[in-house]
Amino acid sequence: MLRQIRKKVTVGLVRLIFKMSSFIPYPMAQKLGATLGACAYYVLAKYRKRALLHLKERLKVKKPQAISLAKRIFKNQGMNFMEFFYLQKIKKTHFDKYYRIINLENIEKAYAKKKGVLLVTAHFGNWESIVPVVCQSGFSVNVITRRYHIKELDEILVTLRTRNGMKIIQRGETDSAKQILRALKSGEIIGMLVDQNVKSIPNVDVNFFGKKAPTPVGMASLALRNGCSVVPCFSRRNDQGVHVLECLPEIEIEKTGDRETDVLLNTQKITDIIESVIRNHPDQWVWFHRRWHPELSS
Repeated sequence: MLRQIRKKVTVGLVRLIFKMSSFIPYPMAQKLGATLGACAYYVLAKYRKRALLHLKERLKVKKPQAISLAKRIFKNQGMNFMEFFYLQKIKKTHFDKYYRIINLENIEKAYAKKKGVLLVTAHFGNWESIVPVVCQSGFSVNVITRRYHIKELDEILVTLRTRNGMKIIQRGETDSAKQILRALKSGEIIGMLVDQNVKSIPNVDVNFFGKKAPTPVGMASLALRNGCSVVPCFSRRNDQGVHVLECLPEIEIEKTGDRETDVLLNTQKITDIIESVIRNHPDQWVWFHRRWHPELSS
């Protein structure tokens, strides 16, 4: 009974915000999101404690700095939540106001090879804004997602994500692997988030902030098997509320001849890049996620 009530409230809230996004100015939505995030810091005690623990253990900061960072992290996530409903409005004419792209040529060079591109990113900044902006820049982009357990919310998510031209591949469905390979053979881009501990997919343990962390191997495996390019791209929010999308140089995939070793080496290389980006802007990442083995965060 309680679960059904919670579900109805959640769906109702999301639908309300969806409608509000049609008339609430974007800057006002950002401020509302920051306020929601600030409240969430105090309300979501479990996530607050985990974020503080990870910041102190992994980033090696003192308690006062950890608290300051955690508050900014929650504010950023609150803003992400509100901004998500505005992604449907991204147009080239809005780029200069809310989005700035750095080094787009790194994607252009990889795309021109026509061997497919793996766009690697993380739950950093407003990661949901990356693919819509890349799509609006003239590229064909697919994203691998999983269905949300509440059907009504999943339908809203799919609607918002596809309005800017992105294609969705649902992870775990019978033909998802074929869809991925078909897209790469067509020279398209596949966007993947590879910074979380997802037990339901193949992973290996690699070093992440000095500790072993289970990390998806799909990115490295696809690059090794199909010869496609791997280009890191991250979105960070600056102090003016503008999203800065930075495309890094293509990652050189290592091949030793031993597949198991190659998967591990390249997954570590990708993870090292993600770690370096997070270190530069630690308040932009989701430190409350169960990223490491539980016994390492006790």
